[in-house]
Amino acid sequence: MGGDRETHRTDRRIFRNGHLALSQCLVYLAASGDRLRAEKLLKRRRWLLDYVPEVSVVTQLMLRLLGVGEGTRQREVVGAFKLWISSEYLPALLMLASCLQRDEALEECAIFIPPPSVRLYVVLRSIKTKAEVCVDAVAAAVGNRVVTEKLRSGIEIVVPKARLLLDGVSRRALVEVLAPEDSRTRLAFMLLAAVEGRDDAIRLHGLLGSARFKESLLWRLFRAVYENCGDLNSEGCRMALLKLYYFHF
Repeated sequence: MGGDRETHRTDRRIFRNGHLALSQCLVYLAASGDRLRAEKLLKRRRWLLDYVPEVSVVTQLMLRLLGVGEGTRQREVVGAFKLWISSEYLPALLMLASCLQRDEALEECAIFIPPPSVRLYVVLRSIKTKAEVCVDAVAAAVGNRVVTEKLRSGIEIVVPKARLLLDGVSRRALVEVLAPEDSRTRLAFMLLAAVEGRDDAIRLHGLLGSARFKESLLWRLFRAVYENCGDLNSEGCRMALLKLYYFHF
């Protein structure tokens, strides 16, 4: 029995470390121009890459940018990172990914309605509840212009430089840039935008990421994306995204 447990622990370590080594190797091969070897390795070892969905999703998006594989869709990104997406934005993202209908998304928002005592407190303090933020996100996602402008204004207040980018982003991108709770999730949505050719959304992710992680290496890495990805095909943009990828994986 003891031997079985030790074998099981060893297998888990192999899988845990193996998928990271594989992801790094795949991206290195693709970035160095050896796309054929990367394609063959991805085909043979895809099952190992999929052992951790969030690593698989980000790696496949990075590979797609480098001309390897098919990438992933928004639905897969949301599914892999749902634990690291702000809960009040998740229903809107699931709706945008065609996983929920509008009415179903609003039903999910109702879960956040606080008890009467808390509602009174937030009214007196003029604070939006999670339920209200959730409803606003759904409204923006379906194209409500008034709510969309409120969300844009809120971003501008926190990050004034975002003003020049906000006019060019879609309502979907607006929800996506507000949703991430950590840098890996922001990277995933950034790479999704890159694969889809949405340069304004990528730069907005970079700007908000740099505002969130001040006085750290992440500040410089996100800032580089903001500064270099006006042209998605430039070497500067590719290097900025690669550096962010290798920082996380």
